[in-house]
Amino acid sequence: MVAPGLGFEREITDIMLTRYACHLIAQNGDPRKECIRSFLFAQSYFTVQTRRQEVIEEYIRLAERLKAREQLRESETELTKYL
Repeated sequence: MVAPGLGFEREITDIMLTRYACHLIAQNGDPRKECIRSFLFAQSYFTVQTRRQEVIEEYIRLAERLKAREQLRESETELTKYL
């Protein structure tokens, strides 16, 4: 039972949220509300996970770049054999 105000209570059912929905609530919820204050852990979690994903994506981009450079080097080496 929850008390939404005006002195009455109503029953609500539990709901499951997607990770994205939790992220939006944690980042955009009103911190003055008690239930949102408990989302400080969630804000930290999503900040860390976002940074982690950025680092992984940067690593993948660098690996692809190095692979392309190696292929270019090999092809240029092959071409210079004919000069």
